Amino acid sequence: GSDPRAATCRGKLQSRRCKLNQEINKELRLRAGAENLYKVTTNRKLRDTVALELSFVNSNCNF
Repeated sequence: GSDPRAATCRGKLQSRRCKLNQEINKELRLRAGAENLYKVTTNRKLRDTVALELSFVNSNCNF
């Protein structure tokens, strides 16, 4: 049958998975944006800053 406790646990897991997917998608969008900015900028200081940010984002996206 349907155990209410199992359904609650399943719901919590689905909610957690959804939140993790949202966080992953956010990091991937940040990485894509940083990569695009890095490619188009000619300002050396900005390029160095973007490279640093990109290294942080990539360390968060180590998959």
